[in-house]
Amino acid sequence: SISACQTWPMAMQLCMLAGTYSLRSNVVALSSMISAFEKARRWSLAIQQLHATEAPNLTCFNAALAACKDASWLMVLEIWREMRPMQVLPDAISYRC
Repeated sequence: SISACQTWPMAMQLCMLAGTYSLRSNVVALSSMISAFEKARRWSLAIQQLHATEAPNLTCFNAALAACKDASWLMVLEIWREMRPMQVLPDAISYRC
């Protein structure tokens, strides 16, 4: 599983393999990958993954917000703006970012 990966490159490779074998990544896998990018301080990759997600939910948005909170407050604001049109309402975790 992606959440068990030790490094973000390994997590990314698992997601790419899923695509190669036509396996559909679910929201849990995608948010785990975004979280892996957060832990590696790769906020730009977290944003790329968020934007590549077909229908991101609150968990995906919160993972991306957490990835950006120490790197770019402008990106945090941008993510907040993207939540509304997708009808994703922030929660306590969102507000901490």
